[in-house]
Amino acid sequence: MFSSRTCQYKLHTLGVVNEEMLHLCLVGNALRGIGSLPILYDASVIPQYPGPMLGRTPELILNLRRLTKSNVDTFVSVRRGYSMNQSPSYGRWYAG
Repeated sequence: MFSSRTCQYKLHTLGVVNEEMLHLCLVGNALRGIGSLPILYDASVIPQYPGPMLGRTPELILNLRRLTKSNVDTFVSVRRGYSMNQSPSYGRWYAG
């Protein structure tokens, strides 16, 4: 049996996945509106790991790892390092 805590993590994770899919849909629709298409499978846009996190100073090298409590704690601590006003602007990466 799953504990209620496990169910909470599962629901939270599904919520994050749903939000990311919504973001992808919104960006895809915006691109279609200006006569373009989202490029998802071109080697030039697929990140290579280990590799640098875009737009971060100082540079942070990202690695892919298993979903473990320790790795989630690391992720949460990195995200907590940004306030809403400090979060990097994704728009500047597309400015050319």
